[in-house]
Formats: sequence, C-alpha cells, structure tokens
Amino acid sequence: LDHREIWDVRNEGRRELVDLVRDRLGGSLLDPGVLTIGFARRFATYKRSTLLLAQLDRLRAMLLDVDRPVQFVFAGKAHPADEPGKAVLREIKQLMLAPEFIGRVIFLDDYDLRLARWLVSGCNVWLNNPVAPLEASGTSGIKAAVNGTLNLSILDGWWAEAFDGENGWGLSPVSVEDPHRRDALEAESLYETLEEEVVPLYFARNGANYSPGWVRRCKHAMATVIPGFNMG
Repeated sequence: LDHREIWDVRNEGRRELVDLVRDRLGGSLLDPGVLTIGFARRFATYKRSTLLLAQLDRLRAMLLDVDRPVQFVFAGKAHPADEPGKAVLREIKQLMLAPEFIGRVIFLDDYDLRLARWLVSGCNVWLNNPVAPLEASGTSGIKAAVNGTLNLSILDGWWAEAFDGENGWGLSPVSVEDPHRRDALEAESLYETLEEEVVPLYFARNGANYSPGWVRRCKHAMATVIPGFNMG
C-alpha cells in the first residue's frame, strides 16, 4: 500500500476518536492533528498507569510543545474491591482537570468493547508499562498493532515475544529490589524513548506532510504481528 494512503487512514481513525471524546465529554477536547498516545486497560496497580506522572515537568514539556505536541488518552476500569486501583484512576482524572493539561490529557469512563475499538484504531502509540513479569498477555496491544498502531511497552507478556526492534518500541525491565528505584529507572527509560525516538520519528516529515519512517514502522508492525497473534 502507498505510504500516504496508510497515513490518511490512520489520521481518519484519530479524527473519529476525537469526535467520540468530544461527544462524550463536550467542548473541543484533544486535537485531531496531534500525536496521540493511548493507555487503556484494567486499572490494576501493577500496570502502573501513572508511571509518566513521576516526572511532571517532562510530561508538561511534551504536552505543550508548540512544534511537536503530544496528547494522551486514558481509559479503563478498576475492580470495585480494588481500592489502590481506584486511587490510581482518580489520580489520572485529577491530572485531566488540571488547567495546564485540559484538552491534552483525557480520561474516558465506561471502558468497553466499543470504546476499545475506537482507541486501538485512533491512537498512534499504545502504551503499556507493567511491572515485569506480571503481565499475563496484553491483548489490547495486539489489537492496536493489527490496526497499525505502534506499541511502546515494557518487554513483558506478548510483547516480549513479538518485539523485533523495528515494529514498535520495547523497554527492558530493570532488575532491582527496591520498587521505587525500579519505577524511577523505568520511567526514565520511557521518557527517553518518547523524547528521543517516538516523537522525533512521528514529526520527521522530510519535506512531506507525513512521516515515511513512521509509516514504514506501522507496516512492519502489521506484517509481523498479524500472522503470529491472531484467532488462528
């Protein structure tokens, strides 16, 4: 397929996601032309949905960058009896309501199959940063890759098997006993990958109005994931 055709289809998926967000939450939230990173799953604490919040200054710099802006969409549910999980969920929602992040960080309630469909086809990057080796599988990342969305994930669960160095981004788990130091080191690795690889590649237009390198990686993700991770 032509690079530009894939880029246009992926942009249309993002526009549909933005329309869904605006229908649900009102206003002019999100930007249909901005690099969109999604994190959607059960809000168990080991999935560390708030790992990015460890360095708010760097998060703020990415979100508010005039030339290379980024936006985040979170969605998910916590088990009714999981109080720590619900606390994490509330932390994300509070971030969404902070004046400086309004419209750039979104949390969507009532995560279900329909919402998941829009997310895996509308986000550009699928984020997953569990505590290894606790990830059982990670099927949302598989569905994202099938749609041409690129995974950025700790090498755990299915991604430890599927990642080949070119079909997304893989973060090696850190082996230290102190969980706080582990989280800090893996947050640093996550930010470095976003700042030095993910964002620059998306905005590397080379005189065109799309990123050829990004599309090549999307194609490679689909070609490597679809044959190996499917209902067959």
